[in-house]
Amino acid sequence: MTLVTDSSRPAAEARGLTLSLNLPDLGSAVVSGDASRLQVLFNLISNATKFTLPGGHITVSLTTRGEYAVTEVRDTGAGIPPDFLPHVFDQFRQLDSAPSRSSGGLGLGLAIVRHIVRLHGGRVDAESDGVGKGATFRVPLPLLALTPELLASPRGRRADDPGGLGRHWRHRGR
Repeated sequence: MTLVTDSSRPAAEARGLTLSLNLPDLGSAVVSGDASRLQVLFNLISNATKFTLPGGHITVSLTTRGEYAVTEVRDTGAGIPPDFLPHVFDQFRQLDSAPSRSSGGLGLGLAIVRHIVRLHGGRVDAESDGVGKGATFRVPLPLLALTPELLASPRGRRADDPGGLGRHWRHRGR
């Protein structure tokens, strides 16, 4: 997770934003999934960077809740109107679809995030108290039970998966 936030930090700082990482010691939390496809965190931080005004703040945190690792990206940005919130993950849906809008994009980023997260057995939720009040995106992903085989495998790769499609994203504390 620190790799993703470290790679996102220059863009945030260039826009005059503060990017904070709240990463408590969670031991060896392991999430089932392909680490290269779980780059959805980068997409969520990029969106927060795009829609937060200079001087704003983005906080990325990781916690465990029951059998889930929960990643949260919270910003002090533009916020999401209540009537648009149910459509925020729809393909090609954008709050401002005018050709002159400043944010760019096709309206696919959050739809792709939702698709990838669902493929990994998780979900993604968005909440906002409205325009100008920021937004929070939360991604709970199922934790794996730690087995001796999983702990012994290099980079979380299972011994029976030489192609690496079953890699696991592993958090090893600080």
